[in-house]
Amino acid sequence: MVVLGLGRSKRLEAGDVLIELLGDPEVDGHAVKALGKLKTPRARAGLERMKSDSRLWVRRAAESALRKLV
Repeated sequence: MVVLGLGRSKRLEAGDVLIELLGDPEVDGHAVKALGKLKTPRARAGLERMKSDSRLWVRRAAESALRKLV
């Protein structure tokens, strides 16, 4: 829940924290969802990587987040 809450943050550092959390298998899917809410352009590479995750919901969240970056 804390990770998802970062998606509502107004602080610039929230995007950086979420990008780092893409490397943590415990919370990476939630970080993807939060990045989609923040629309953080610098997260593009990490979100692209998450499109090949083994979990369908994470892949869909990554695709959705990437569409929001356009």
